[in-house]
Amino acid sequence: MTRPVTPGLSTLARRYGIQPSYFSVRGQRIRAPEETLRHLLNALGVSARNAIEVRNALRAEALARMETPVEPVIVAWDGNLPNIEVHHSGHWKQAMLTIALEDNPAGAGSSYSLHRATERDTRVDGRTFRISEYHCDKPLPPGYHTLRWEVGPTKGDSLVISAPPRCYAPAAAADNWGIFVPLYALRSDTDWGAGSYGELERLSRWVHSNGGDLVSTLPILPCFYDRYSESSPYLPVTRLLWSEFFVDVDSIGFISECDEAATILSGDHLTQERTRLHQADLVDYPAVLSLKRRALKALAHFARHQSTTLSDEIDTFLRSHPLARDYAAFRGALEAAGRRWQDWPELLRLGDLSSADINLETQEYHEFVQWLAHRQVRAMTDSADTASLYLDLPIGVHPEGYDAWRYQKCHLTGVSCGAPPDTVFTTGQNWVAPPLHPTTLRADVCHYWRLCLQHHMQQCNLLRIDHVMGLHRMFCIPAGASASEGTYIHFRPEERYAVLTLESQRNRTAVVGEDLGTVPHEVRRQMARHGLNRMFVLYYELPRMAASKGLGIPRNSLACISTHDMPPFAAIWRGVDIREQATAGII
Repeated sequence: MTRPVTPGLSTLARRYGIQPSYFSVRGQRIRAPEETLRHLLNALGVSARNAIEVRNALRAEALARMETPVEPVIVAWDGNLPNIEVHHSGHWKQAMLTIALEDNPAGAGSSYSLHRATERDTRVDGRTFRISEYHCDKPLPPGYHTLRWEVGPTKGDSLVISAPPRCYAPAAAADNWGIFVPLYALRSDTDWGAGSYGELERLSRWVHSNGGDLVSTLPILPCFYDRYSESSPYLPVTRLLWSEFFVDVDSIGFISECDEAATILSGDHLTQERTRLHQADLVDYPAVLSLKRRALKALAHFARHQSTTLSDEIDTFLRSHPLARDYAAFRGALEAAGRRWQDWPELLRLGDLSSADINLETQEYHEFVQWLAHRQVRAMTDSADTASLYLDLPIGVHPEGYDAWRYQKCHLTGVSCGAPPDTVFTTGQNWVAPPLHPTTLRADVCHYWRLCLQHHMQQCNLLRIDHVMGLHRMFCIPAGASASEGTYIHFRPEERYAVLTLESQRNRTAVVGEDLGTVPHEVRRQMARHGLNRMFVLYYELPRMAASKGLGIPRNSLACISTHDMPPFAAIWRGVDIREQATAGII
């Protein structure tokens, strides 16, 4: 790659957290193409098509920093609020800053006022700005608080995250162990062609009865199994709800009350198709879900229109889980429109749905299956006779899914996450998922991140953060470009860590960061600082063992034989992986 020739483009990119270059796994400096820098800047709302626009954008960025009176997000580690910088260009002698606590949003009786500590002047682009620092002597309780500020005629709010410095850590035990299994592969004598929440609960009880502590699986989030044939659990429609694909139909207690469902379940067609799928070696996701939906649709209609008790239960669930209702409306709108949300009319695209835009039967179905999925997951995790659940939070979402639509301002458009070329993926990887927005709406991004964590942590004792390096930076690929043409965009990791440690402590959920492969030293330093456990994978250490160098398992690590990206243990034990790698040219 040649150096960018547009003067100032690299400087502008760095101002917005975009790396103009990075080092490959071989230590070679890779310079991002100019078009990549321009595309990523444009995704951030910055036009840089030529030298004049670059020069103007540099001036605008410097002024924008000073014209922002107060940072939108402020982290107070252990309740210790840092000095707050207040920027203004007028002759206002004093700004007004107060903090409303999370449990006292009105601020009544609050004594969390800030006083001015220092001030200084600075000049930017010929204008003089005053920078005043305000200090709070009183430590804040943990929580998401609101800093209300008033600088002359300008008023606003900032999010204050008062967070513990470290994630929750349960009492250590030397012999903790557990089992990982992809839920789709957890087959039984009665499965429908894939595992279900019922099989997962039975495995969890077995592990617990044998002294085990954890049961782990891949993400169990909704996916576009049938519509887009995209069955990857790491590209979910949403990270805020559970998958209807894994609902255990046989354990639904009121099936016998619904004549239509009972007829469907006992019919020859369903029985024969269920037997075929049960006997198949591979999981046919569209067929399994289509078969389950025949019964679930009948049950949904029964629950909503023929059973006052069930309908009231569903309404109670939807009131306490409003995102489930909104998600169901989105799925109903997808069905009615017959096309992806990016191609909807503007009002719908921006999130304004009415009943006329929605297939109401589809909405009703998704409300029902979300209620069922929540009940089945909750029943498993609430039981005292089951092992703890170890869940996996994927790095992103499907670009045509619910999260990318409802929280579209929190995601970059025209950009996808991925990884640069390495020794295994020689052309790089494009994971399709849109990255979170690194600069604007930081408080909204923190809120969305909080919702993702809460959804998982309320049901598990251990949570794996996929690609933990993504808290710091993400390899981003412009639409239409190859993975080798991407580069890294940096985030503000302190804000993401603050939400993570706060939710971890509140939910008493320990955290594992997936730090496999090439990970910058700073990432592991921050993981140690904030109490995230590392991962140790035996498969990676086999060469070290063969050389009699020992295992060298790091402290505070989750140790496992392999991961979902590797050959299963049986294949490793039999040496099948060696033949496969030789065939692929890896060894």
